[in-house]
Amino acid sequence: MDRLNEIMLQYVLKRRLFDISDYSSIETMSKIILDSRVPNFRDKRKNRFGLTNSYKLAYEFFYSLDPEYASYFVERSNSGDIYLKYFKGNTENAYSFIGKDGRKKIYFPYGLDICDCFILVHEMFHDMNLDLENSTLTRHLFTEYISFFGEYLFKDFIDNKYGIDFSISSKYTYNGCYMKAVSVHFQLTLVKKFLDKGYLDDYDIARIINQYNPLYREMLLSLYRQIYTNGDLCLEYDYRYVIAVLLSCHTRDLMKEKRYDVDLFKFLNENINYLYPEEFYSMLDLDVVDECNLDLSRASYDRLRKSYCKYMR
Repeated sequence: MDRLNEIMLQYVLKRRLFDISDYSSIETMSKIILDSRVPNFRDKRKNRFGLTNSYKLAYEFFYSLDPEYASYFVERSNSGDIYLKYFKGNTENAYSFIGKDGRKKIYFPYGLDICDCFILVHEMFHDMNLDLENSTLTRHLFTEYISFFGEYLFKDFIDNKYGIDFSISSKYTYNGCYMKAVSVHFQLTLVKKFLDKGYLDDYDIARIINQYNPLYREMLLSLYRQIYTNGDLCLEYDYRYVIAVLLSCHTRDLMKEKRYDVDLFKFLNENINYLYPEEFYSMLDLDVVDECNLDLSRASYDRLRKSYCKYMR
């Protein structure tokens, strides 16, 4: 426990976090997801999509958004910076990163199924808005939203053009984000308990984990071991996915109401490193009432909750 308590102490000192209310936005957004039903669906993925087809569909989609996006996609595909690796069942996570040579890279494990093209589109948006010389809080918070909503636009594109049902990809997204919300809430609970008591013990950890759905307890034990091994929490990292899925559902409603369009999406993607977080929220018709902690108005949270619950049916 001494190591865990040292990790917790360094976490709160580094962030000057002495009042958990500073994280009220994180808590509220994660609870919107946790208070909804647990995602449940049968895995019906089929090995019916080759890698060539995934690249073809991704190219057509990017071209429909903007020919320059398609050119960027072709350039990056031929650059040698996308590392491909086959994993049956897509058990590996894809990610974008900066290589030792200072170049942008994408690790793309594929499973030869219908989810490959979504992963490719998702990571390509990350690659687009990654600025090697300008790392910002806004991009940290919202790059997952850009990629998530990009997946939604992609699904809409292939459904309209080819009549192919890719709804299972959205279900994977919702299920994954529910687990991220569990992770965020668990880590917030650890921080709360540490701030209240000044330390954590084995009883605290066991009691906190046991309050969650049994489906997620093994995941939380693994997360606890990860925190212990890595020497830090991953709360801010996981929180990005909570933001992403809530904003994506909300933006779907804005688009249906003609208050959001592809041009605005492209603007946000291309200017994510030059906007303040409160400006980003404002462009999504969400009101920030506390700029320091990026807390939203009650009405804004209500809109996020309504949209999320609608698309979780």
